[in-house]
Amino acid sequence: MMTTLKDYNPSPPKVLLAGEMGTGKTLLATTPGARALVLDLNNGLTSCRLFKDKFTADRLSCEVKQCWELGKPGAAFSRTLAYVQEFAKKPSHEMLVIDGLDDLADGALASILVNASKWDEKSVDKVTRTEWGAAIALVERVMYRIKSLPTVVVMTAHTKLVEVDGNLRTALAVYGRNLGGKLEGMFDEVWCTKVTGSGAARKFLLQTISTGGIKCKTRHQLQNDTDMNLGLVEILSRVGYKWQAKPSAP
Repeated sequence: MMTTLKDYNPSPPKVLLAGEMGTGKTLLATTPGARALVLDLNNGLTSCRLFKDKFTADRLSCEVKQCWELGKPGAAFSRTLAYVQEFAKKPSHEMLVIDGLDDLADGALASILVNASKWDEKSVDKVTRTEWGAAIALVERVMYRIKSLPTVVVMTAHTKLVEVDGNLRTALAVYGRNLGGKLEGMFDEVWCTKVTGSGAARKFLLQTISTGGIKCKTRHQLQNDTDMNLGLVEILSRVGYKWQAKPSAP
C-alpha cells in the first residue's frame, strides 16, 4: 500500500532520561500517574512519594513492580526481563517506566556471575572478557524487546564524567567502552536532566541538544531547555504524541 510522509504514523516514543543524581529523572518519569507502570530496580522511589508539587497525587497513582531484592544479586535483571516480556504480550498501561538503566546493566552482570558461582564482594575483579560480553548481550536483549513495545517507554539512567581525547564529557554510567553509545542509539529521544539556580529560582530543565560534552538527541524536535514542571504528559503532547483518555486512579 502506497503512503506518503504526511501519513506516516511513528510508534510511541522511547525516551532515555539521563542525568546526575537529584536532577529529577524519576520525578518527571512518574508524572503520568495511572497511565504508567513503573519497574523499580533500585529502591529509588522514595523521593516520588515525598516530593510536593502539582504532580504529587499523580505520582502516587503509578502502579509499581519491585524488581530489586536485598541479598539476591541479579534479581533486578531477571525480574525486569520477566515483567518486560509479560508487558510485551499484553500491555497493561500506556507507558512503561524503567528505573533505571545502570541497575539493569549491573543486574545482568550479577546474574552471569551468580550462574558461574563467582559472586562475592570481589567478584568484579574476577570477571572474564567472555562474562563481560555475556552481560552486555543480556542488556541488549532486553533493550531490543523494549524498543519493539507498542507503548511509550521511559528509562532513567545516571551519568558519569569520562575522558575522551583529553576532554571530559558526560556518558551513561554503564560498563563497557561501547555499551553506552549502543544503548543511546536504541532510543528515539535522549534527554539530559539538569538543575539551574537555587532556592525559589531553582528550575528543572531538559537538555535536548548536545553541548558541552553532553550527548542528547530529539527526533521529535523537543525544544532545548524544556521546563520539566510541564510534566511528561504535556511534554510528549507538545512533540506530537496523542495520549489516550486519562484512566481513573485505582
